[in-house]
Amino acid sequence: MGGGTRPHGLGRLALLLLLFPIGDENPRESPPYVTYSLLGVVAVFSLAFLAAPPDSPLRRAAEVLPGHGSFGSFWIAPFCAASGLDLALAGLFLWIFADNVEDRLGAPLFVGSFLAWTWLGVGAHLLFAGADTAFRGPAYGVSGVVGAFVTFFPKHYVRLINLFPIFL
Repeated sequence: MGGGTRPHGLGRLALLLLLFPIGDENPRESPPYVTYSLLGVVAVFSLAFLAAPPDSPLRRAAEVLPGHGSFGSFWIAPFCAASGLDLALAGLFLWIFADNVEDRLGAPLFVGSFLAWTWLGVGAHLLFAGADTAFRGPAYGVSGVVGAFVTFFPKHYVRLINLFPIFL
């Protein structure tokens, strides 16, 4: 016989899904003004960062390195995406998930929570990352938003698209 077993009748075919959210089925009660503002701040800071020369003060202030960095870095780095793709994905996830979290928490608590999620992530990064691994971008705050969405709305639907099905 052959040299191996088939995992649960699937044979050699496996499907890798690259899923992206494109919408949610969760109505909100009020307009998400803080979410819109947050998207605007991330877009403006990120575009300024991406357009700045490598040796500019904005580039230096937007990177938090373990053992290096100023107080200003903690305010600038979380809003400067590292690339156009980073900006697009952060914007997508904030657009889909943040409005509902803001609606549930209220504007002041949402802002405080977003900053807390961001700074907790930066703190963990500084503790556990290598000395030459810089942090910048809204990833930690966006992760907190997605975690809050899943916690607050576990039974609500999120529409997904599979952009690149890969068959192995």
